[in-house]
Amino acid sequence: MKHIRHILLVAVAALALGAVSVVVLLALVPGDFGTFPPGWTYRESSLKENADAPPLAYAAEESCGQKSCHGGENPVSRLNVTLRGGHKNIGCQACHGPGQAHVAAGGVKDSPVIWKSEIRVGDAEFAKLSKEEQQKLEDARAAFHIGFCMRCHQELAGKPASLPQIASFEGHRKQNGDGSEAGCTSCHNAHKPAM
Repeated sequence: MKHIRHILLVAVAALALGAVSVVVLLALVPGDFGTFPPGWTYRESSLKENADAPPLAYAAEESCGQKSCHGGENPVSRLNVTLRGGHKNIGCQACHGPGQAHVAAGGVKDSPVIWKSEIRVGDAEFAKLSKEEQQKLEDARAAFHIGFCMRCHQELAGKPASLPQIASFEGHRKQNGDGSEAGCTSCHNAHKPAM
């Protein structure tokens, strides 16, 4: 009998914790979660949100390599559409995003720009930056590339063994003798990966 007070105290604390958990759960979970169809882990209002989102409009892959665009005589432009190595079967828009609006506008400088997989600053602009600003930009580029490339190359059990994967970018960098803060494209060319 003398321990009944302790047991009751623990029971009341457990009930209070359970009640607080239910209140927090009700506050955080959207009201329409699991209502369509009943019991599913699905939010009905996401249908309208997705319908209202701008469509992803992809251009034909051949559009990128037209001679007047990225297939011109400029060797750098040709490099952009001459994929080799492990990325040769991946379309441009897989990394650079949907490009129909860019192509429809003629690809001119002020047209809707297809997404570029790096933080771009021209050489002239980069040279005008202070050393500290240049380092911040390089660090931002490196961090961006690490996250971007790891979308495909992060080691996961379900991926095919033929896909080059790394468990940890930091471990990969140390294994290859680079103690810097360099990003993936400091060593690898995404258009011609040596994989």
